Amino acid sequence: MKSIKKTSPGQVEQVSGWSFFEHNAGGFPLFVSTIPTLLFIDGLGSNTDTVEKPTHYGDNEMWVDNKIIGVNLRDAGEVRCNLEIDSKTGAPEFIEYVLDIGGQSTITSPIWSDTIILNKTPPYKKGFILPIFTKQFFIDNGCQIFLFTDAGSVTITNRDIFIKIDHKGGLKNI
Repeated sequence: MKSIKKTSPGQVEQVSGWSFFEHNAGGFPLFVSTIPTLLFIDGLGSNTDTVEKPTHYGDNEMWVDNKIIGVNLRDAGEVRCNLEIDSKTGAPEFIEYVLDIGGQSTITSPIWSDTIILNKTPPYKKGFILPIFTKQFFIDNGCQIFLFTDAGSVTITNRDIFIKIDHKGGLKNI
């Protein structure tokens, strides 16, 4: 069920919603090594879908220039990211992913990190799901995802990101 807010007689605002951004399958692969690399998803894949984003995003998208975009203070939701590991070199055991709200080309203001275990022979898919919420620094800078390995490198081909907002900040019970 979608969360709604009455705006005026006969109108409602969709305060929950989602968008899905798929990297173009024919696009460039992503090479991840021990040096943090920005997750690049061009959103040009045939399954990209932004129709269900919350109405308070207006003309803004939820993923722009490889950043999760927040538009409203205290929104909350979740992110799901899928990565297809195409090859491994040099025996990496894991990929660490870091969410960063510093807005720079390197990790400056990390808010979350965890690991993806690389325990299969490529190709195979791995991913992660985690909650997000927006405070002012997130809104000002967006949220980038950096990836790096413990050793060696991996090549990631297909990748996508699902972003969902299921709470609009500032709402009281209506």
